[in-house]
Amino acid sequence: VTLRATATAGIEQSVFQVQVNGVAKVNLRVTVSVTAVLPDGRVVDQASTEYVAGADEPATEERMRPIVQALRSSGRLAVAARAVRQTRDADARQQRAAAEQADRAKAAADEAARKQKHTDDEAAWHAANESTCATAAATNACLELQAWLKANPGSEHAAQAKQTLDAAVPKLSELNAAIAWDKANTQACKAPQKSSDCDGVTAYLEAFPTGAHADDARALRDAAWKKIEGLRRQEEATAVAQRKREEALAEAEAQREIQRQKAEEQRQKTEELMACRANCISKDGFCGVHADPQKFQRCAGLCIQRRCK
Repeated sequence: VTLRATATAGIEQSVFQVQVNGVAKVNLRVTVSVTAVLPDGRVVDQASTEYVAGADEPATEERMRPIVQALRSSGRLAVAARAVRQTRDADARQQRAAAEQADRAKAAADEAARKQKHTDDEAAWHAANESTCATAAATNACLELQAWLKANPGSEHAAQAKQTLDAAVPKLSELNAAIAWDKANTQACKAPQKSSDCDGVTAYLEAFPTGAHADDARALRDAAWKKIEGLRRQEEATAVAQRKREEALAEAEAQREIQRQKAEEQRQKTEELMACRANCISKDGFCGVHADPQKFQRCAGLCIQRRCK
């Protein structure tokens, strides 16, 4: 509440005037008014008092007491205070209620999101086909579970996924080893015709040195080693001979190309020579200016000798 105070003073007229040291003493009639105003501009209460005093007398607390008593006894300030407090309390309750409602809404949204995430996680977990990996009947049986674990390392099923993948390693290794053995082309290695006929067996040994067929693979490789080395030397010799033949053919072709170029150059020179001779002996050519046959012949001879070298 703002208290706005105003004071007015006027000379108090009196029949008798008191003089002090020859100067007439002047009394003032003072009116003091106080208005209590709320922040929104509403006037809550008003009070005033009036007194007569000398021009040099102060406005004492005693002279202001009637205003204080009037404001205190009217009760309007207390009513206004209660109204302000009730409004403030109502606003606070409304704000608390709104905050609580927002908290409940956020909690409900968080719970819904948590449930949806749990549902999505469970769906993704079931789609990972953990049971398929556990039985591991094919080499690609654990690919989906591996991809799921990479995307969800913090899931509650992560430990189970790791355990299943670890348990499937021996089975997958056996399956891969069996496939590699089937692709090793062991029949070709038993009777090799090329130096590469035992490459499949060697690849199997490098990938699965302790596999179920490792001993058979070593026996095959060792038995065919000498023949494979002989075949490799023959293939290398054949390759060298083939390379030399190809180089010889390339060289011969290069020589033929050189001869073709020389022949072409000679042909062009011959054509140029024939054209030059034809021009010299032509009546329309260089010597055609001579009507005398003897002069024409001499000119043609000199033309061929000098121009057609």
